[in-house]
Amino acid sequence: TNSSSILPGWRQHIYSAITTLPASCSNWKFSVALSSRNANGNITGGDFYTEATINTQVSFANSSPVFSVKPFYYTCQNAMTYINNGAIDADGDSLTTSVIMPLAATACSTAATNVTFKTLSPSLSVPFNPLPTNNTFILDPSSGTTGFVPTAQGRFSLAFRINEYRNGIFIGSVMRDIEVATISCSTATSSPTFTPVLSSITGAVWNNGVLYGCVGQPLQMCFDIKSSNPSALLQVSQDFSYAFPGATISYSPVGDSVRGCLTWTPTVAGGGKRYMHLIIKDLECTPLSVMRHHNRSFAVSIFPQVKTIIDTKICPNESVVLQTTGGSGAYSWSILPGGTTASLSCTNCPAPVASPSIKTTYVVSSGNTVCPGNSNYADTVTVDIHTAPVTTPAITISVLPATTIKQDSQATFTATVAGCSKPQYQWQKNGSNIPGAFNNVWKTTTLKDGDIITCKLVCADTCPQPRDTVSTPITMTVLSFVTEAQSDNKIHIYPNPNNGIFTILLNEQYPDETDIFVENMFGQEIVKTQISGNTGQVTMPGAVPGVYLLRVTRKNVVYTKRFIVQ
Repeated sequence: TNSSSILPGWRQHIYSAITTLPASCSNWKFSVALSSRNANGNITGGDFYTEATINTQVSFANSSPVFSVKPFYYTCQNAMTYINNGAIDADGDSLTTSVIMPLAATACSTAATNVTFKTLSPSLSVPFNPLPTNNTFILDPSSGTTGFVPTAQGRFSLAFRINEYRNGIFIGSVMRDIEVATISCSTATSSPTFTPVLSSITGAVWNNGVLYGCVGQPLQMCFDIKSSNPSALLQVSQDFSYAFPGATISYSPVGDSVRGCLTWTPTVAGGGKRYMHLIIKDLECTPLSVMRHHNRSFAVSIFPQVKTIIDTKICPNESVVLQTTGGSGAYSWSILPGGTTASLSCTNCPAPVASPSIKTTYVVSSGNTVCPGNSNYADTVTVDIHTAPVTTPAITISVLPATTIKQDSQATFTATVAGCSKPQYQWQKNGSNIPGAFNNVWKTTTLKDGDIITCKLVCADTCPQPRDTVSTPITMTVLSFVTEAQSDNKIHIYPNPNNGIFTILLNEQYPDETDIFVENMFGQEIVKTQISGNTGQVTMPGAVPGVYLLRVTRKNVVYTKRFIVQ
């Protein structure tokens, strides 16, 4: 360390630990909080905070992105500058980069907050002017490359978040803070340029800034890195062991221009888009004795291998979707001889519906001018027909004791199945599945008036048509009871006691008939009748002396009253 140096330096600390995650979670968070950020020119100071997140519900096999470029950059004031963190993912997951506000927190247990930008002109903001650039700051989220013209000298903080996706699903993120040291240079030399040598390309094509290649097909491309300073001594390197396994790059000797040549044979795992991050150092000795370094990136996109579904069997008169991925996205389907002709819903789509009547083999290809005759861009699938008989499942349900029950009493539902030897049951109440109700018999004491009960049958036979069916619903009537004390002002019996012949008087009159039940003390039903209006006579043939219970049912409400036969 030279404390008298006019150039800012930096120190790197690496912390590591081994921890075991106790469960699967969609948002594990690992964070670091440190006191007192470095003083710099774009934020007012405060504490330091950074974090990484990981989603282990998608897969436990997941590594966070790592960075192949150091987090400190020297550049010249008023010089066009390109920098890149060199984010690389070992699992081949897709990465997107965004610039964010630097964060601060006093401890890992406290919520992180944005730091405060200093008041400058033009004002500082994310994402357009996070450091003094006169609003020239740009970011390519796919490659992670930022470009800007720094307009002020000093040290400035930048914060990035790199999000990680697998098959379109977010599976993690990493924050990274870097510092940019802008110094005054005698000559404000811009970052070196990157130019592909189109005549050198074999096994691939260059289109709109992307090198397109094919699985299993060797490719080569040379490129020139050129400085506008004729005295520059450029040295180029890269870290591509993760993104380009097996690739090689050769470089010409250092000078103001360097040519690099990439050679690579992508494997099946190499399909998709990835970025080559080049680290460019200028070894020229300058009066400031500072080694400037730059970053340039370019994209390499490998057409993924064409894959359709695996061989399968269907039942007679059934269909199957032949979902296909990979290739250039333009598909062509054909049918091998011996199969059912004209059995595809389309012949140039990624997911045709196949409806063969006999065993049929389908061929899909997605060729293009880059990959002519490449076997990785064709696939076959054979759809066979089951010989098992077609069954027609049906299900009916019944309930005991009846569709009308007393409140809190047990109802037993039974499902009867025909046309299915391997039935699977799912009872439903009011259209929702009942947890744990998977047998052909379901019992309950918690029904409410108006509950609708059905049973869904899933037939596991080889060829049921349909495979799923739902029974006709049963709508339950559940009677609510009013206590005998509450019934006293509702029901009048006279005479009481009586000889088995008595009159009922109800204090309210209803247009519908009222159900009348008489039970003995053993719960046996002795009389069942109806009365119209609010009065009627009840006769109990052969009634023996004793205490009886009268039940009066109106609109799902049951009133009870005891009486005596002498």
